[in-house]
Amino acid sequence: MAQKVTIKNKKISKAIGIPDISVPKYSKSVINNSNGYAKATKPENVSQVSETIKVFRDDDTVPNHSLEEWEKWYNEHYPEAIKKATDAAWKKFQEVRDKLAEVKREHIEAWERDLIINKTYSGLMVQDAIIKHIAKELGVNSRLGDTNDEKHGIDGYINDIPVQVKADTYIQAKPLEHFAEGIVMITYSKDSRTKDVTFSYNPDDFVKE
Repeated sequence: MAQKVTIKNKKISKAIGIPDISVPKYSKSVINNSNGYAKATKPENVSQVSETIKVFRDDDTVPNHSLEEWEKWYNEHYPEAIKKATDAAWKKFQEVRDKLAEVKREHIEAWERDLIINKTYSGLMVQDAIIKHIAKELGVNSRLGDTNDEKHGIDGYINDIPVQVKADTYIQAKPLEHFAEGIVMITYSKDSRTKDVTFSYNPDDFVKE
């Protein structure tokens, strides 16, 4: 019988000899975000690293392609890269740090309220809007699911046919067995800037046999 095995990323790193870095508690996520805000590791600064390491791997002049050799090879080919990335991320980190110092309790409360009240309501209303839109286009009835329906993975009904309406990010994070058979799946994406919602559906899914 086949066995499914998961190796945690930390164990992979340890197995290939990658050392842990030492940074102050809670700071990794802030550094990561600062790096992203600054686009510090963009290709113009550090090369397209995912491709660069393939060039290193295929370089016959490197004896063992070890971690130490990769660092030496990279620094020789891109001597200013890590400095450029560090300078950009450090500048942004300082900006973020100064802004974080301005955060007060009422800002945290506003964030929690937005998460618990607004985001939850918005998620429900997106489902409602999509279900109603499809039903209107098809000229059929629709309704949201009740608590019992939700227990069975049903968000609502279009022409009395059960549907699930989920964000594409939700779908990607769940295994296939999470989704029940016999329920029409409608996925949507939301534009991070405009908050516009995009989805597609097959009208044939809502034709009763």
